[in-house]
Amino acid sequence: MSRHASYPPAASDSYDIIVGIDLAETGFNALHEALRMAHARPDVKIHVVHCVPSPKDADAKVNGLTHAEVVAKYVRDSAKGLTDVHPTDVNVHVRIGDPVKALIHMAIEIDAEVIVVGTRGRRGLTKLALGSVATALIERAPCPVFVARPKEYDTVQKDEIEPLCPDCATIRASTNGETQWCEYHARPHVRFHTYGYVETCRVGGHDPGIIASGGG
Repeated sequence: MSRHASYPPAASDSYDIIVGIDLAETGFNALHEALRMAHARPDVKIHVVHCVPSPKDADAKVNGLTHAEVVAKYVRDSAKGLTDVHPTDVNVHVRIGDPVKALIHMAIEIDAEVIVVGTRGRRGLTKLALGSVATALIERAPCPVFVARPKEYDTVQKDEIEPLCPDCATIRASTNGETQWCEYHARPHVRFHTYGYVETCRVGGHDPGIIASGGG
């Protein structure tokens, strides 16, 4: 931790995002989400943090490059081809020691708005229950933690997210499928296959109240 950090930290005039990078797929997921956040507002500052175990590791070079240069190259290479982000300056930090402590200390130093870390997809969530960096940050970080993972909708079954109405299921079974919907969901003004409904409300500025938006 910097000896010059102030406590509590001074208020920042920027939206500071910390990204935990491991130079693997999880780091790419986290960086991608942070860059997308930067695309949404003009005052974002991204701080990529990579941790090494010891001062000896920090001083060692990889293929002639310092760890900071390696991380900077990883950031540039990862951002190539991303069409949903715009050019953004990224500050690269190499910290020594435990990644959780390093990310939390960094967040305190710069008064970060959010810490972004990644997982390797759906199976990566298993690691959250096993004391991973993401789990520890969620429990201990003094700011929101965003856990980034790739989209995997192709592996999700429809009935996992929209269970069949029990009355509709009974009607289908009793009629051998000739009747699909119960009395309620057969009503003309209801979207047949939808069991949840959506309303839209506007926040900030003038509040017009609820804006009807139809079935969800």
